[in-house]
Amino acid sequence: MRSISRFIQPENVISITIVNDCEENDKINLFHSLFDIARFTRLRSLTIHRIKDTNLEHFLENLSTSSLTSLSIESSEQEHIRTWDLVSSASLRWNLRKLCISNMNFMAKHISWPDQYKLEHLEFSNSTYSDYLLILRHLPNLRTLVIQNCIIDDNQTCLTLSASIVLASLKSLTITNCSLAPQHFELLISSIPSLHHLKLISHRESFVSLESFIASFRAPFWLDDKHWFVTCAYVPRERAIWLHTIPIDSTRYQGCVRCEVSWRDNICRLTQRSLNTMVDNVSDETLTALDLSTNQMRNAGIQHLASILENNTTLTTVNLAINRIGPIGTQYLANVLKNNLTLAELNPHENPIRDLGIEHLADALSYNSTLTTLNLDRTQIENKGAQYLANALSNNRTLITLELARNQITELGVKYIANALSSNRTLATLNLAGNQIGAVGAQHLAKALQNNTTLTKLDICANQIGTTEVQHLANFLHTNTVLTTLNLTGNQIEGQGVQYFANALSNNTTLTTLDLHFNQIGDQGAQHLANVLQNNTTLMTLDIHWNQIGELGAQHLANALRNNSTLHNSWKPSGWLGITLAGAIYIKGSSSGVESLTTAVVERLQMISSDQRSENKSYNCRFVNQFVSI
Repeated sequence: MRSISRFIQPENVISITIVNDCEENDKINLFHSLFDIARFTRLRSLTIHRIKDTNLEHFLENLSTSSLTSLSIESSEQEHIRTWDLVSSASLRWNLRKLCISNMNFMAKHISWPDQYKLEHLEFSNSTYSDYLLILRHLPNLRTLVIQNCIIDDNQTCLTLSASIVLASLKSLTITNCSLAPQHFELLISSIPSLHHLKLISHRESFVSLESFIASFRAPFWLDDKHWFVTCAYVPRERAIWLHTIPIDSTRYQGCVRCEVSWRDNICRLTQRSLNTMVDNVSDETLTALDLSTNQMRNAGIQHLASILENNTTLTTVNLAINRIGPIGTQYLANVLKNNLTLAELNPHENPIRDLGIEHLADALSYNSTLTTLNLDRTQIENKGAQYLANALSNNRTLITLELARNQITELGVKYIANALSSNRTLATLNLAGNQIGAVGAQHLAKALQNNTTLTKLDICANQIGTTEVQHLANFLHTNTVLTTLNLTGNQIEGQGVQYFANALSNNTTLTTLDLHFNQIGDQGAQHLANVLQNNTTLMTLDIHWNQIGELGAQHLANALRNNSTLHNSWKPSGWLGITLAGAIYIKGSSSGVESLTTAVVERLQMISSDQRSENKSYNCRFVNQFVSI
C-alpha cells in the first residue's frame, strides 16, 4: 500500500474497503499513517472488517464526506453496545441507503432511526421477533432485509404490526441461519404483502421428511393469499433441502439430481430437470441410474434418499461409493432393499459400514428378489460381517456379483462364505481380493468350488496364498466345469505352485483367463505353463508379468506360442496375444531367449486377421519394439 499511496488522490475516491488480518488493527493504523481521512470528500461506500470501537469512532468522526450512502462494519469487540451507538450516530449523520453490521445482534435501545429514514438495505445478525417488527415499523423505505436468525418464542406469537401500517416497500427477506419452525413462517411475513423474495437458509442435522416439510406451505395463506406454490427438494450433492416457488436461475446447479415434492401432491420424484424450468411431471426425464459417489453423504442424507428409493420404480443402479455412510445409514439402505422392486445394482463401496451395517444389508438380502450386484469393497467388513453375508447367500436367489475386496476377512470369514457357496446356485462373481484368507481359507474355497455349479469368476489376489494353498485350488480345477476367470495376482506362488496349475489346465476345459502377475514363478513356472500351452485350447488370457522370468523361461514361452492356437483370440491394450509379458523378462546373460520370444510374437502377429492388425496397429508396433529393446 505504501508504494501506491502517493498515486492516490483521496478527493477522487468513492469507495474504501479495509480488511484487518487480526485484531491489532494493523491495516487501520497503516491507512491512518498514509492518508488524511478528512480528504475523502466524495466517499460513498465504506467497508471495514475486524475493527475496534476506538478506531471506528476516530474514522467516522474524521470523515468529512456528505455523500456516504453505504456503511459496512464488522466489529472485533466482544461487547457491541458502543458499536451500536457509533452506528446510530452514523445513521443520523448520513442519509445511508445501505447498512451492514456483521456478527452483531440487533440492539433496539442503542440505535435511533432518523425521521423519514431512507435506508433501503439492512443486514445484521440475530433479532427477536419484536425487534423485527420494530425495524419494519421505523423503516418504511426498507426493500431488503438480511439477518442470520429471527427468534420467536410463544409469548411473541400474538405480536403483529398495526393493521394501519402497510409495508409496501420490503421486497426481499433473507434469513441465513434460520431455526424457525415452519408454522412461524406465516407469522414472519404476514405483515409484508409486497414481499416477493424469501430466502431461508437452515443448517439442521435432524431428519425432516420432505412431505412433512412442505405440508405447512399447502395452507390457504400460501396458496390463496400469497399465491406462492412451493416445491420442496432434497439435493444430495449439496446436502441441502431447497424450498422455492419460481425456477432457480443458476448455472452452478444445472442438471443436479434432486428429490422433489411439489404443492400438487405427496409424491416424491427423482428428477434431473433443468432448474430454470417450471415443475412439470410430464416433462421429467425418467432416471434409471443415480451416481452420488464422492459426495460426503452421511446418515441423514441417506435417510432422505432412502425415503424416495423405497417406492421408486425406475432406478436400477445406485452408486454411493466413497461417502461417509455408517451402520445407521446402511440400515436405511437395507429398508430400501426390502421394499424396492427394481433396484438391480447397489454400490456403497469405501464407506465405514462395518459388521453392524452388513448385518442390516444381509437381512435385507434374505428378502430381496431383484438385486444382482452388490459392491462392498473397503467397507471394513470382518469375520462377523462375512458370516452375515454367508447366511444371506444361503437364502438369496438373485445376487450374481458380490464384491468384498480389501476388507479384513480372514480364514474364518472365508469358511462361512465357502459353506454358502456349496449351496448357492446364483452367485457368478466373487471378489475377495486384498483380504487375509491364507492357506486355510484357500482350502475352504477349493472344497466349496468342487460342488459349486454357478461361480464363473473368482478374484483372490493379494491374499498371502503360497504354493501349498495353490495345490488345493488347482485340485478343484481338475473337475470344475464352470469357472472361467481366476485372479491370483500378488500372492506368493512359486514355480512348484504353477506346476499344480499346469497339471489342472491339462484337464480343465472352461478356464479362459488366468492372472498370475506379481508372483515369483521364475523360469521353472514359465516352463510348466509353456508345457501346458502347447496343447491347451481353452485359455485365452494369461497374465504373468513381473514374475522374475529369465532367458530360459522366455525360450519356453516362445516355443509354446508357436503351437498354441487360442491365446491370440483375446486382444486388449493391456495384453499381447492374450499373454501379458510386459516386465516379466529379466535377462541373465545372452538375449537368445528374448530373441526367440520376439520372433514368436512377430509370427503370431502375422497369423492375426488383417482387420485385427489394422485396428491394433499401434499396439503391434509397441509390443514388438518392447521385446526387441529388452
